[in-house]
Amino acid sequence: MLLPTFTKTTTAKEVVTVLANQIQGKNGTSIGGIGFEAARVVAKYAGLLILASYSAERHKFSEEAIKNESRARISAC
Repeated sequence: MLLPTFTKTTTAKEVVTVLANQIQGKNGTSIGGIGFEAARVVAKYAGLLILASYSAERHKFSEEAIKNESRARISAC
């Protein structure tokens, strides 16, 4: 299987578009970093997004931000 080539200018949306079938059901977040951005974009394509966080307060912020942009159900762990 050939993997697509991404560069430093590749956006999260471009990555998700290319890998949508492979990433469905395999999502997470690292709040405040690249994981959050990836989760935010993936949520637009996923039916369920599972977020993990060490901080309940930061988790709630991420959950609300993602819910405002997508229809994905969000589950906390």
